[in-house]
Amino acid sequence: MILRFALVIGIFIYLYKTRQLEFSKLTKVQTSFDLFIAATALILLGTLITIQRWRVLVHAQNIHFGIWPAIKLTFIGYFFGLALPGAVSGDIVKAYYLAKGEQQKAMLVTTIVIDRLLGLYTMIFAAGLTILFSFIYFLMRGQYSVYLQPYVKSLGFFVGILFFFCTIMGVLFMNRKLRRSHLVEKILPKLPFHQTIIKVYDTFQNVGQKPVFIFKAFLLSLIAQLIAYAGLFCLAVILEIKIIAPVNYFFILPVCLFINAIPLAPGGLGVGEAGFRAVFLLFGSNEGAELAVLYHAIFFISAIGFGGLVYLFSDLSKEKIRDISITVNRKA
Repeated sequence: MILRFALVIGIFIYLYKTRQLEFSKLTKVQTSFDLFIAATALILLGTLITIQRWRVLVHAQNIHFGIWPAIKLTFIGYFFGLALPGAVSGDIVKAYYLAKGEQQKAMLVTTIVIDRLLGLYTMIFAAGLTILFSFIYFLMRGQYSVYLQPYVKSLGFFVGILFFFCTIMGVLFMNRKLRRSHLVEKILPKLPFHQTIIKVYDTFQNVGQKPVFIFKAFLLSLIAQLIAYAGLFCLAVILEIKIIAPVNYFFILPVCLFINAIPLAPGGLGVGEAGFRAVFLLFGSNEGAELAVLYHAIFFISAIGFGGLVYLFSDLSKEKIRDISITVNRKA
């Protein structure tokens, strides 16, 4: 814990000392507080839609899960994400309380993993699609494009390779013929914790056999991220970032949020500021770190203000998850 917070403090001191983070710019929120409220509402709305995305994946396993319990579990996960390393740590706590007292532990926990992977995949998809259309647009018009700069080109190439790799891996992992192949059947029993791995693998298989649910979850994920990007764009307007074309945010923001999710610091604090700063600089803006600070402020307010209160007033020390009004019912 000391090392994690030392990392955060070290990053902030470095950014401040080198004038890569100017707290005086954050005072612009006072004159545009209505935009800050709008940004908060949009980011929270995007979060609610991602929760519905998770419920769709759970429903694909023939499990009914209420919207209010799902909201409470998600924000409790955010609350713990501040105390544990990185943005993914909250999912561990969320999975623990979801599976506690239930029979289908591997299946329920795997839906959280699939949900997180789908969210990351949607980020890569949005960034890759923006690069493709921007490159074609400027190429046809014979105009200079920022995506032709060496560093931006390298970053775009990395995003493209990552998108291709994730797509291939997803298709292979959900392929039923591969699952039934002699090689896979021979390898799986020899792996450590093979029983759990097989259950997780089979859950991926079950989801893969229901393309309607996958498409619906993907669509919800895309809508949620577009709404969240709109909220982040409001923050950019508050900071008066005018040098970046609006269309470029569809590439910049997914990359920044991907960096923010790297599990090094609580809630991505510090790492997000450094990542936002580096990516925004590639497009000519030096307010990336300040934008990350405002984004984290909204995240912390919702995580502590709502997630913390839900956790404090919920008796989660009992053996069954129903203490926080969660009911999981299998279809007949």
